[in-house]
Amino acid sequence: MAIIILGAVVAAILGYALFRAQDKYYRQRGVKIEQKAIAGLSLPPSWEIHPNRPVPGLGDADILILSPEGKSWVVEIKSYEGAKKAPFSFFATHEIVRPNGQRFERDPIKQVQAVAKYLEAKPVLWLPKARSRRRFETRSGVLVVQGKPAQLEQAIGARSSWL
Repeated sequence: MAIIILGAVVAAILGYALFRAQDKYYRQRGVKIEQKAIAGLSLPPSWEIHPNRPVPGLGDADILILSPEGKSWVVEIKSYEGAKKAPFSFFATHEIVRPNGQRFERDPIKQVQAVAKYLEAKPVLWLPKARSRRRFETRSGVLVVQGKPAQLEQAIGARSSWL
């Protein structure tokens, strides 16, 4: 009996250690993708970009972008490889899903909405690792941009569509 209990304890400890290692890996991967995405932006000189803007009680805004016309965007960067609008349902709690239709573990729409509301800016969810280069707006008004920095720049009006 003691061996079974000892085995269960060891298995639980190893499982927890594996979970923590995997979580650390994905967090580090996300930070690298975020840093590379921000470094790749090429906004006009009159525009302001504020990376990692602290937001009390909500963490931070990955990017706060300010245009010379007074418009502002809060950009949440995710390492997802794509997203699409969720099928309409009166009972749906998620507005976007993975390209294969599965829900995201955490709802990125709610996250960017809360930060954008606090900073009084337009919420943008940017997926720089997405395979498709397209954009759409969710029912709640979040702009979802998929693709390289040029797609984000074009979506917020910082780059002409012909460039």
